[in-house]
Amino acid sequence: MPAAPVRPFSPRNIDPVRRCLPIEHWPVADQQAWAVALEPGDVLDPGGAAAAWATNSRLAVTQSYGRFLTWLNRNQPESLGLPLVARVTPQTVKAFAAELRTLNTPLTVVLRIDSLSKAVTSMAPANDWAWLVRMVRRLQHVAKTAQSKRPQLVGIDELFALGLGMMQDADSRQEPLHWSRALRFRDGLAIALLAARPLRIADFTALAIGRSLLRRGDGYWLTLIDSKTHKLIDVPVPDRLQPWLVCYLSHYRPFLCQRAGNGPPPAQSRKGTAGQALWVNWTGGSFAVGSLSERIEFHTKQAFGQAINPHLFRDCAATSIAVNDPEHVRITLIVLGHTRLATSERSYNHAQSLQATALHQAHVLALRRSAQARMRR
Repeated sequence: MPAAPVRPFSPRNIDPVRRCLPIEHWPVADQQAWAVALEPGDVLDPGGAAAAWATNSRLAVTQSYGRFLTWLNRNQPESLGLPLVARVTPQTVKAFAAELRTLNTPLTVVLRIDSLSKAVTSMAPANDWAWLVRMVRRLQHVAKTAQSKRPQLVGIDELFALGLGMMQDADSRQEPLHWSRALRFRDGLAIALLAARPLRIADFTALAIGRSLLRRGDGYWLTLIDSKTHKLIDVPVPDRLQPWLVCYLSHYRPFLCQRAGNGPPPAQSRKGTAGQALWVNWTGGSFAVGSLSERIEFHTKQAFGQAINPHLFRDCAATSIAVNDPEHVRITLIVLGHTRLATSERSYNHAQSLQATALHQAHVLALRRSAQARMRR
């Protein structure tokens, strides 16, 4: 049965370049194929290709496929009545990627085309999509060449020391407790804890007392399900941070919840009251993911001259382990919550390049010292 044409855009929602067409406006055949891809399985049936994906992964895939449909609606509207495999061709995807490159960074282009690849391979798994996989790999190579993370990395020990120093500074002040001191202590604890336990920022922001932050014996543990891999993370808060965490929970967090400073009361906070959320914003409410990231980037830019976003903490951790303790590099799996070591090495480990650069520099310096000695002789 031929695919039904896509429904027309609503005039008030027209965005001819950047709009991601929502699922309910996809061609009917595409909606049905996506529904099949989401069907859960059981012991005897693995289910649809996208059944086990995390919510955020599904959202990224549907948005990218919706963006592709938006592009088709503007450039090749007649193709929307064709089956998916006749619509997604090397020529159309190349043209789509070419437009993306004029609007987005190389990394964003990779993410869009990679998510498009995941969408079509899950909705039409019987088709041969090898050409699309190769295209994604080429784009990844270009993106890595255009923008390397290495210049942005710092030692994970430096990040931990930054957070520790911020807490010590806030706690040592003699003036009466003010919200600015409480915020500095909170931000320092967040940076130090994220350096020691580099969770995904969505999971880190959502830490809640009594649910994912649990008291066991004399200390606290982080117990949660990784939002991407669905693996259990069950790790203790480092001993070095246990007293600082207790201080935050008993002193600074209650102060922020009471909202002793200026500004609207907690009831008017956009996120509402903090409840059991570990991280409390300056209005006494719980944090949004982006807001906590902004605080971390603000302080790391002040300290290192460039912002270290929370996801880079994971790169810094993996690289620091590989450089300083290569014999135990497999602990990266536990630290980052990955299922395969190759994932940690491919995505986060920049140690080999750093070591190669250091060895080359040492070799050059040795040659220079040798030449100077010969000249003196």
